[in-house]
Amino acid sequence: MLLCVAAAAAGSASAKGRYVAKICGSRCVTVSGSSVAIFVPDWSGSYALLDAPRRAPYYAVTLSDESEPAAGTFKIFYVPSRHMVRISQSNTIYGPQSVSAYWRRVPRSIEAEMRTLVSKVARHAAPHRWPTSLRG
Repeated sequence: MLLCVAAAAAGSASAKGRYVAKICGSRCVTVSGSSVAIFVPDWSGSYALLDAPRRAPYYAVTLSDESEPAAGTFKIFYVPSRHMVRISQSNTIYGPQSVSAYWRRVPRSIEAEMRTLVSKVARHAAPHRWPTSLRG
């Protein structure tokens, strides 16, 4: 495991912007407003980079900030049963390629709120192996 320290001083609860999240499982729903800022991966504190979890049902979330297009698009696999997310970012001012992709544990302090947001959609079935890009 590699231990990392988040660069952001503020947690996602204080994230600014007009976020829109497309949450996909058996179908997709689009959610906007301050509640989707919980998916912004700038959680404060330290965290460990983890290996991909064993396969399990998951959600695919695409998150963008309409007020700051240069921030790019976050693509997230949320695996509730493993309490983990895979986060990547693309379409930034640095170009369309992904600038980061990593697995990490979801902080307990925000997991209940994440579960509430995805509860309107049934999860994707466990994959044979983890996809390299989002579907949905």
